[in-house]
Amino acid sequence: MSFSKLFNFKYLLQNIKKSKMAITLFFIIVPIFTSLMIIAVEDEVFDFITLSSINMVGMYIIPFIFSVSLFGFVFKKNSVDFMGSMPISRKCIFITNTIGGIGLIVFMQLITLILTLLLGAI
Repeated sequence: MSFSKLFNFKYLLQNIKKSKMAITLFFIIVPIFTSLMIIAVEDEVFDFITLSSINMVGMYIIPFIFSVSLFGFVFKKNSVDFMGSMPISRKCIFITNTIGGIGLIVFMQLITLILTLLLGAI
């Protein structure tokens, strides 16, 4: 099978639009709290564990939130009927949501990295 049959970008965009509140919330919370941690103590040099403590906690919580957001249709009868009737295979839906969730987490970590580098330079 080709990658284009297993990944549907239009479906991913619609699924992200559907669950944009939870995704937006975590795209704001994690980088802001990490930045606040850097700003809070100006005279102290941070070690890796201290600086990434919010990311480490989020590393275990955020994938569950994203999976519930992206796979939330499974828990509602009307939504699962609608998704099941779409001309997309269940394998394609699963792979699209999984790759999309991984991409969202990587993008959130990049935002956190950029903010950390900017605040570290200041």
